[in-house]
Amino acid sequence: MSQPDVVPFHRPSIGDREIAAAAEVLRSGWLTTGSKAHALEAAFADRIGAKHAIAVNSATSALHLALEAWGIGPGDGVVS
Repeated sequence: MSQPDVVPFHRPSIGDREIAAAAEVLRSGWLTTGSKAHALEAAFADRIGAKHAIAVNSATSALHLALEAWGIGPGDGVVS
């Protein structure tokens, strides 16, 4: 099945290096809490000048953790 002629939102640039890095993570068995994730968190924290950083799978997860960190729970009101 051919793809229709459309303007892509984003055309990824994936080469052998990226494929090898992804395969390395998949083979390690540590998709979310392995050495690569820890290295990403450390590099990001260093880049923004923070003590810690946590990589999560979505903005929803990040917002959930932020609310937890601020002690916001059931019955609390949040105004944006």
